[in-house]
Amino acid sequence: MAGSSHDDDDTITGINVTPLVDITLVLLIIFMVTANFIVAPAVKVELPQVSKADQPPPRSLQFLLDPAGALYLNGKHVEESAVLGLVQKEVAANADVQVLISADKKVSYGEVIRLLDIVRSGGVKKFAISVETRKG
Repeated sequence: MAGSSHDDDDTITGINVTPLVDITLVLLIIFMVTANFIVAPAVKVELPQVSKADQPPPRSLQFLLDPAGALYLNGKHVEESAVLGLVQKEVAANADVQVLISADKKVSYGEVIRLLDIVRSGGVKKFAISVETRKG
């Protein structure tokens, strides 16, 4: 009794991986469901097409005019009255900033020119108009 040499330490001979697989599958389903919200573009526009187009520089302000005439700056809706202040603030931080303007082909020419005028009066010297390369 007192002198028994019985060892109470049980050795682990196997690992149950079922809970690990369950957790992994739940996480996979969560990522698959939320990935649709992350990838979906916010505003759909149909750009005019050209035969040759250059890539915009990495440091630029990107304005977008959708078919309804709403204005977006870097993907966020802005009012036209706030554009001048935002452009001047960016020019003060970086005088070499370039503005990229994307407008749906249904947007009137006058609206694009009005936006260009506001951008240029804010101190931007470089600007580009976004187009889509024609296929074929």
